[in-house]
Amino acid sequence: MLDNCAHTMKRAYNSCPKCGYKLKWLERVRLSPAIFRKFVPCPKCGVTLSWPKRPYWLMITGTLLFLLWATWVFASGRDSTVWIVSLLFPMVIVAIGAFRLRVETRESS
Repeated sequence: MLDNCAHTMKRAYNSCPKCGYKLKWLERVRLSPAIFRKFVPCPKCGVTLSWPKRPYWLMITGTLLFLLWATWVFASGRDSTVWIVSLLFPMVIVAIGAFRLRVETRESS
């Protein structure tokens, strides 16, 4: 059961939800988040693929929060253990967003 669930999650992360085409590594890199969400066509069926909006924004927000917080902590000289451990909060936000990323078809506007 657990093995089947892991296989299903892996397929959802790596595959087109419409036709089931398993995206290759380079195709997933093209889809990878940067500053803006990217939309790429599925090589097999042509439907537009993207990452889901909410997990994507959780990752971006957590990353920016981490960078700002880390800059403030180290620039202000507050590099004690408590302040450094406080950097885990934005990293948890990034992890939650990353674990929720699944390839989806682009919503029509």
